[in-house]
Amino acid sequence: MYPYVCDLASFTSIHACAEALKTHLPVIDILINNAGIITPKKQYTADGLEMMMGVNHFGHFLLTNLLLGQIKAAPQGRIVVVSSGAYKIGKINLHDLDGTESFTPWRNYGHSKLANLLFTKELSLRLHHSNATVNALHPGAVSTSLGVDRHTGFGKKVHQLLRPFFQSPAKGADTALYLAESPEVQHVSGGYFYKRRIQEVKGQADNEELSKQLWAMSERKVGLTV
Repeated sequence: MYPYVCDLASFTSIHACAEALKTHLPVIDILINNAGIITPKKQYTADGLEMMMGVNHFGHFLLTNLLLGQIKAAPQGRIVVVSSGAYKIGKINLHDLDGTESFTPWRNYGHSKLANLLFTKELSLRLHHSNATVNALHPGAVSTSLGVDRHTGFGKKVHQLLRPFFQSPAKGADTALYLAESPEVQHVSGGYFYKRRIQEVKGQADNEELSKQLWAMSERKVGLTV
């Protein structure tokens, strides 16, 4: 196993990583888009995007698209998108995708997680005539450092208070691994899962037209189209 460095907050880094992977891995069986951040205040990626939307959505969007050829080359390529139940507090405003009009950590995080589901919906349609599938999931409340700022300590007390109610990282990864490996979901695509069960999505997450519009805007934002 060889590690490949990829900074999802930098399109340059994503392109470099994708090129390295294309050189060494002509076939990719499984891609799990699991990186995610919560920032206590507004920050920006190297390309000027709000950090949470930039990493949680645009970074994964670009990397996945750059690797689609290798994923489709697999006998049954699988893409797994780690979203969150926080999508329910998110809202996609195509005229203010970065949330510049207002910023609150959890609401903007919800925007990015909603974007994950819309990305999954549209990508599933685009993979329809291939052997590849894509599914999203909510991992549940997991005891990790997500939401804790290592410089300011933001979120640390809340995390310590709620830790007894959190599940372990291993349990939190269960549904992602299920979607990546299980023959039970070999032909399932475009689903949203929690605890290995498919869930109904609500609100904007069920808007097919919005998913197409977000896809087109995302292509422009990451430079895949003009």
